[in-house]
Amino acid sequence: MKHMEIEHKYLLVPCKVQKYLKELGIEYRKIPIEQFYLRSNETGVNRYRRYGDRYIHTQKRGSGVVREEIEEEVSEEEFLQKKEQNRSGLIEKIRYIFKYQQKIYELDRFKGPLKGLNFLEIEFENPEEEKRFDLPEPLRRIVLEDVSERSEFSNGAISRTMRIPIVDHSPEASISSIGKRKDLLKASIRIDFHPFLSIRTALRVTIYELAKVVQANRLAIAAGDPDPERLHQFRVGIRKLRTLLSLFRKEFDPQWLKIHRENLSRLMKRSNAKRDLDVYLENLREYELLLGKKERKELAVLRKILKKEDSALANDLKEFMLSDELQEELESLLRILKEEHCFDTGEQKSDTPLIISVKGRLKKHSGKTVDIAEALNWKSNDKDFHRLRIAVKKLRYLAEFFSSIFEESAYGEFLKRLKSIQTQLGEHQDLTVQIRRLDASIEEMRNLGNRGLLEALMELKKILKRKKEGKRKECLKTIESLENTRRSIPRMVCGF
Repeated sequence: MKHMEIEHKYLLVPCKVQKYLKELGIEYRKIPIEQFYLRSNETGVNRYRRYGDRYIHTQKRGSGVVREEIEEEVSEEEFLQKKEQNRSGLIEKIRYIFKYQQKIYELDRFKGPLKGLNFLEIEFENPEEEKRFDLPEPLRRIVLEDVSERSEFSNGAISRTMRIPIVDHSPEASISSIGKRKDLLKASIRIDFHPFLSIRTALRVTIYELAKVVQANRLAIAAGDPDPERLHQFRVGIRKLRTLLSLFRKEFDPQWLKIHRENLSRLMKRSNAKRDLDVYLENLREYELLLGKKERKELAVLRKILKKEDSALANDLKEFMLSDELQEELESLLRILKEEHCFDTGEQKSDTPLIISVKGRLKKHSGKTVDIAEALNWKSNDKDFHRLRIAVKKLRYLAEFFSSIFEESAYGEFLKRLKSIQTQLGEHQDLTVQIRRLDASIEEMRNLGNRGLLEALMELKKILKRKKEGKRKECLKTIESLENTRRSIPRMVCGF
């Protein structure tokens, strides 16, 4: 039977969209499909399909929204015979057919190596109906893009590679929306990514932007900017780079990855002492209020000692910011937009859409984070609490890197919960570090025989230990919400 096919084809979120149909109260028919192509190119299509218990041979001419289609039923024997002649891939999918607002829709959910790929199609009787059509809002919620005119999203093209198509944008095009960003000093970046952009393009752009942040803060510190925030943002930028390389390590060339992970780790350590002292001095003002008048006076002596140490560390930091070691690493990372060798191109390696890659990593890392949290109790050591803090931080960074592809309200809720947990764990870790620092100062005052300052420091240590015990209780209570945080990921990625 010959007719003109007029249809729209929509790319959907990589989720179990049949669940969404159930939420809408929509009933559907489910039909398993197996199909292959003897020919699929610009001139036409020659397709064989098992449709439930029917076997159909289809030929199409043309491309885009309107195509000529000739369709006939064939025997199972002919289908199997032609299947042996097939040299491309075999597509397997489940089709969900449903009616909504008097229109018939077909929703295809792919299986096997194409798992995560979903299309929604609707056919029209004539061009006028097609022009008048507007996709209903409930269905728009799960649509990423109309791909009716995009040949790479045709089943025939997909059968030739058996890979999920990606939207091909250059790294330069991906950063055009943020190219004029004025505040390069802040490590909180937001890049507008297409959900089906290549994960490798997204990684290159994110590394480039974070390297720019680190570079901007490096130059500010080297120029004498005394604001402690510059060092903080410098370190956050490096920490985020390390997180990105860690979470997506399987994407990168092993040798390239090893070099940069070691470099970034070493560079981070070079700034540890200055940052820890900055935090200590900042909190010392608060601690002075916890002590009596006599102890506060003694603590002023410690502040003078620490200020002198801070001045020496500031000079060392400035030297480090001007070092060839740091400059060469940043220049190497800033070249990533022009270089391809950073990725693993082994036989089994292939590029994947951003949203599918990120969805898998969110699921995996959130599960790991919850496991760490569930193992914690009142008697757990400080390292275990710090380990959870790092895991939570990585999970938060992972979501922040690619926030533009998520459903906005679900992402906001997810981030708010993680920030709350991270804040509690961060304050617990700060108290741990500061008590450790006090122990060193106490030992030093013992050796110097400064009894007055020694007693003030020992009193302060008692106070900080009580604060830490209270903070640990808060942490154990707050991390109970981690499981609920993990449950919000599907809504964040899928929109339902």
